[in-house]
Amino acid sequence: MRKSDPGPAPTERNDGARTPRFSLRFASSSARSIVLVSILSAVLLVLAFYRSDPWIIAEHVSSVLRDRRWTFLVAAFGVDLIILMARVAKWRAILLPTKHVPLLSLFSAIVIGIASNNLLFFRFDELVRAYVLGTREKLSKGFVLGTIAVERAWDLTVILIVFGITGFAFAVTRELLLAGIVAAALCVCGLAALLLIARKEEGFVSLVRRLGDRFSLGAALARAASSFAGGVRAFPRDCRILWLLGASTAEWAGEILFVWLVTVAVGIELSLPAMMLFVVASFLSFATPSSPAAVGPYHFLGTCALYACAAPIELKNSFVVVAHAMMVIPVSIIGIFFLWREGLSFSRIHRRLQDG
Repeated sequence: MRKSDPGPAPTERNDGARTPRFSLRFASSSARSIVLVSILSAVLLVLAFYRSDPWIIAEHVSSVLRDRRWTFLVAAFGVDLIILMARVAKWRAILLPTKHVPLLSLFSAIVIGIASNNLLFFRFDELVRAYVLGTREKLSKGFVLGTIAVERAWDLTVILIVFGITGFAFAVTRELLLAGIVAAALCVCGLAALLLIARKEEGFVSLVRRLGDRFSLGAALARAASSFAGGVRAFPRDCRILWLLGASTAEWAGEILFVWLVTVAVGIELSLPAMMLFVVASFLSFATPSSPAAVGPYHFLGTCALYACAAPIELKNSFVVVAHAMMVIPVSIIGIFFLWREGLSFSRIHRRLQDG
């Protein structure tokens, strides 16, 4: 066994008990939470579009189809599939020493998770991904969730590097700079927590057990914590780090190409730094708990990212609308197909996660 090998994958059969509970009750369609999130999304939509004429936006969007520029959107969809495969490659690199997971299984779990994020309130895509892959490949849900945490930490590190490069190449506003500093601080704290968990697994499990004992869940939460730590230890420490770097490079190149194709379809000119800043803004909008498909945060942050573009505000808003639709609609349809293919439904996954 290589030094970087985290050991055999925890499986459902070897857990010795039911899968630990991944409770969604903290946000289980609470009417109050949904109302608050809906109000926030509506406010952000108003802030993004209040200076625009909706009829001009509709004209810009319809011109994409009328002038046969929809072919660029078809190409953007193809690029989006390449981006998804880059995400599959990253996740596989993390899982590889533990288990050789088929590419189709990883792709299915990712698109189902994205579809849940686009169709449901709040952000359950990581939990959905962990459930789908863990069930299909007989892996502990906690272990899979740990590998997802590693992937997210890697993504955040890359996004902050890109934000820093963009900041040097393109003068950002004080608000965007503050958002970047806050995101960087959170990223550093998250990475430090993951490193601490990987190095002090026994202490982490013991702490979780003591906290769980207060609610008579100590043993179950300790098993979940141990599986999660196993997933965190799967972070590549050998040549797989080059695999991750290559996949991340392909993903970011694909994201920028995707944005460029949408700019050509809509008829707006953006510089490379502006496109990079827009990609960062779109990533941050989907990374926060919000309404389905990040409606509101995406449009507000996307419009803010284009502040230096000299195009009319209606054209900027049209670009954001089309880019959002291309990011959300095709992959949601693919996710629903794979959900049907797996014989699952979001309500069934919700119940299973609650029941453990």
